[in-house]
Formats: sequence, C-alpha cells, structure tokens
Amino acid sequence: MQDTGDRYKNGKILDPKKQKIYNSELWREGDTLIVRGKIGPFGRNQTWVKNTDSSLIPPAPVIPAIPVLK
Repeated sequence: MQDTGDRYKNGKILDPKKQKIYNSELWREGDTLIVRGKIGPFGRNQTWVKNTDSSLIPPAPVIPAIPVLK
C-alpha cells in the first residue's frame, strides 16, 4: 500500500471465503480503522474498532471435575 497522507491506497486484500484478491485502501476515523475492498468503482467497507481492556470479558474460571471411583 502507498501512504497518501490521510489514506493508504493501491493495496491488495484477500477474501478468504472466495479465495480472490481485490484492490483495497484503508484509513482511520478516530479510533476505528476502515478497510475497503474494491472492484472498479464498486466496493465494500469493513470497520475495525480499537479494543480496550475494559471492553474485554474475563474468562470464567475452569474447575476440573475429578471423577470418584467406586
């Protein structure tokens, strides 16, 4: 990708489901990252949100069950 100041353009991105490579660009809007895959004038955006530790849910403790032999 090439840095154009406010965006990164002329990149390639893989769609793993279709196994195809598309043109792409990306840019930031606040704490979000916008990734755009394009075919000619058409495209689709995907928004990535910055994660914070406070938004993570701690995992439940795992307590193993030990079977009782008779």
